[in-house]
Amino acid sequence: MLRRVSGTAISLLIVAIAYTGYALLVVPWIEPAATASNDIGTKDNWLPMTPRRREELAKLFPPGSWQLDSPTIIESSYGTLLFQENIRTSQTLEIKPCTLLVYAQQSTGHQDDRQAKAGRRIYVLDAPDGALLEHEGNFDLNQTQGGRIVGGRLLGQVSIQSAATSAESNDSVRISTRNIQIDRQRIWTPHEVDFQIGPHHGSGRDLVITLARVNNPERIGQRPDLFNTIDSMELIQVDGIHLKLSRHLLDRDTQTVPGKPSATSSTIPVEIRCQGPLRIDLRKQVVSLEKHVDVLVYNSPGSVDQLTCQQLDLHFKPRRSSRLLSKNSVNQETARTKTTLAAGVEPVELAAIGNPVILRAPSIGTLARAQRMLLNLPRRRILLEDTNQARIVQDNHELLAPYIEYEFAAEPGRLGQFIATGPGRYEGQSGTATRPEFMASWQQECRLVKQQQEHVFSLIGKAQMSQLQHGTVQADDLHVWFREIATTHPVAFEPATKPRTTLANQAPDRPVAANSSSRAIQSRIIPQKMAFRGNVQVDTHQLSARTNLIEVWFREPGITAATSNTDPPVAPPAKPSTTLSLPVTTKRSKLDVSGDQIRLQVALPNPQPAITNLAVDGNVSLRQIDASPNSSNGLQLKAHSLQLARNVKGLAKIGIRGNEQIAQPAEIQAGPLKLIGMDIHLDQQINRMWVAGPGEMHLQQAQASRPPNSTQITWGKRLDFDGQTVTIEKDVKTLVQSHAANGQSTQTRITGALLQATLNRHLNLQQPDSTTPLQLRRLTYGGGINIISQTRSATSQPLSIDQLQVRSMFLDQQTGELQATGPGWGSSVRVDQRKKVDANPMAPPELIYVRVQFENGIVGNILNRHIRFYRRVQTLYGPVPDWNHVLDANIPNGLGEQGIELVSEKLELADLQQQGQSVVLTATGNTHLESQKYSALAHQLKFAQLNSLLVLEGDRLPAQLFLKPSKAGAPDAAAKKIMYWFDTNRLQVEGANFINFRRFPSIQPAAGR
Repeated sequence: MLRRVSGTAISLLIVAIAYTGYALLVVPWIEPAATASNDIGTKDNWLPMTPRRREELAKLFPPGSWQLDSPTIIESSYGTLLFQENIRTSQTLEIKPCTLLVYAQQSTGHQDDRQAKAGRRIYVLDAPDGALLEHEGNFDLNQTQGGRIVGGRLLGQVSIQSAATSAESNDSVRISTRNIQIDRQRIWTPHEVDFQIGPHHGSGRDLVITLARVNNPERIGQRPDLFNTIDSMELIQVDGIHLKLSRHLLDRDTQTVPGKPSATSSTIPVEIRCQGPLRIDLRKQVVSLEKHVDVLVYNSPGSVDQLTCQQLDLHFKPRRSSRLLSKNSVNQETARTKTTLAAGVEPVELAAIGNPVILRAPSIGTLARAQRMLLNLPRRRILLEDTNQARIVQDNHELLAPYIEYEFAAEPGRLGQFIATGPGRYEGQSGTATRPEFMASWQQECRLVKQQQEHVFSLIGKAQMSQLQHGTVQADDLHVWFREIATTHPVAFEPATKPRTTLANQAPDRPVAANSSSRAIQSRIIPQKMAFRGNVQVDTHQLSARTNLIEVWFREPGITAATSNTDPPVAPPAKPSTTLSLPVTTKRSKLDVSGDQIRLQVALPNPQPAITNLAVDGNVSLRQIDASPNSSNGLQLKAHSLQLARNVKGLAKIGIRGNEQIAQPAEIQAGPLKLIGMDIHLDQQINRMWVAGPGEMHLQQAQASRPPNSTQITWGKRLDFDGQTVTIEKDVKTLVQSHAANGQSTQTRITGALLQATLNRHLNLQQPDSTTPLQLRRLTYGGGINIISQTRSATSQPLSIDQLQVRSMFLDQQTGELQATGPGWGSSVRVDQRKKVDANPMAPPELIYVRVQFENGIVGNILNRHIRFYRRVQTLYGPVPDWNHVLDANIPNGLGEQGIELVSEKLELADLQQQGQSVVLTATGNTHLESQKYSALAHQLKFAQLNSLLVLEGDRLPAQLFLKPSKAGAPDAAAKKIMYWFDTNRLQVEGANFINFRRFPSIQPAAGR
């Protein structure tokens, strides 16, 4: 686009140069050098018409011209004046007809004028009706002192012509007008002005040229410079300016298919219209057009680029020709002062003002709108400024901001640099989309700069960037580093009259770009890294994040370098997207992350980018959200630092650490399972989690209308989990909280050196399920086990306290199976269900204490509340006054009045209280019972707490019951089976050997006895 405007600006300057010819032709005769006494370069020579001079003039004028018929010839360093007649009065001098030859390159006086004129371009001013010059003083054309010209007129039709500098240059000049008036300040004509410069032409009327006085002593003897001779020029009415600019100058693609001629013209018509004047200020070096200015570029039938504004200012400067190096220093010094008018001028800056200025360029799919538009041509820079919002649209991309400055790249089709200041936004979409797909907004600044081989795109001040299919990023500052790489694509060609169809031609304010499929080399954007700073929020299909800083690095695949293409043309490829995309991957899962700093590595394989590495530092929180709408949240974690790596399948390896300085551990939760520790690891591919060092494990099972059941395990060395089996080492402590439907709650604490636990189901660490209950089913403890369990009522009143110490233990919580190895012991303190005082619930409960010590082991079922103890089993049983009191058979009265000691080889204990009964105790093998009121010997002993019934059974020897006090060695009852009720002192026997009836007055022999 810059080159297109540059071409228009150059053409305007060509028009300006044509008008400066008026000053070049007239000013030297009006304003001689400042110091007349120094005649270097100002002396006039009256020349005869010699054959050689006639031959030179014949190159400029056709045969029969009066210029070849012995005219008066006056030659100076400014040019050559030819006329036939002169009539002088006291105030006027009339010469007619009049012709002035002006040479484009000045003479310096250091060499022969004839030699200096060789090769110079000649401008011919012809006034057939002559010139009427006004003078003051005693003016004589043959004198250099005395009077001088102060004004005058060029009468009738006036023309300025110059032949083309070469057969190929197409730079001839033709200008025509009439009745030009001249004074010491200006040159003007109110009549029509027509001009043609090469293929360019235009017309208007009312021309005014304002002159500037030259009074510089250093320039004595030199012809006044163009820009010091003419102050300004103004064409009051502009009918139109028509230009034919080179397609190469306007950056049009002129590639052709090999072997086929190009049907595209080498030039493009350009038309300039305005309803106001055209002004050229040579002092400020500015060309201005005013009032409804239109610049039209006719690319092809049906495709017109247009610039519309209220005022168009073009700033320019003279363009110097190359220095002519000679062999001596004098010639070298002379060469430094030489300039050629053919070198002309070059544009510097184009400024358009309007409300608004509108640039419509469908040839490149561009629309620009602003109150002020400025183009700096040498720097290839465009500036848009608007107190509201300047707007620039290219193809399907739109940029809005109060101030936009863009510097074009030196290579066509490559990214330049820009800055957009003030609140703004950007929207972009692909050619097939029906609404914007990529959007960016900011409050302070948006910029794109190039740093060495990389571009940096930045949004400053409440920056936001979003992509329709990918997500949104918000931050105080947002920066993207990327490389632009030229890639080679097959080439296809379409007729120039058939513009490519895009979404742009469906909207009146989005011009359609001309066909560009012939460009074989296209640029591709490869992101390198990104940085988001301050109040960062990211929400994409793959990542949701909240942090103060995110840094992203991209790992790119191999890129095909641009090469020449000689293959036959094929169908054009889809235009590669140059829109920066947020990283996405398969919609299998999403990471929700927060932390002080986040670092990402994103791989760029086809078809989509994918996060491969993630590192988070400080106050880390992460959730893995499954994409399935029916699934619950998966992984969740909290830590001081996190390291995550993903493989090609999207499976992660995660390492998190806690903050050791403040003793804050890390946490990771997979479904209902939570692990806590300073160093936690997860590998989804092998479905394994482990904790190095001390830590905690939590399991929670939700229950309807009551608190959840939970399990907490702590340890001192290590945990390893494979999805179903947990292995825990050193100082293992387990806390189980359970809640029954009747409101009772039980808290159980288990300690040991080693625990291996198997869950009731497999836990998939790739997509953890929180909806299905997860429990510890089988637990195997080793290394000295201690268990304390306490049960409370719905009103939080204690109901029982149970303890167990064993060497190792196995427990299946699903089936209730229990196994333990001794030696060990167990105890239980519980409310005596027989003596519950329902009438007075505030009365303290009566408690029963049971303690069992054994040497071999335990086998039982905790769900059935049935347990067996083996080998040298000692059992203590009896009431106690409080929860902390214990029975001790080794101290006097250690059992109390109602306590008993039971010794046997095996003991079975069944707690039937939940069935409305009581604790039932069965002892077998060398059973010995001892209490303050009685004692007993038997092979087997049974005791039911509910009715205080004691049953003794003998084996080879009868069972014996002793009531105290008793005679030494004499039982009060001996029989095969003895049933004795303590509360009523009732006795019933079977197979009696001996009975002391005085002790049992209400004895009843068994039936049939």
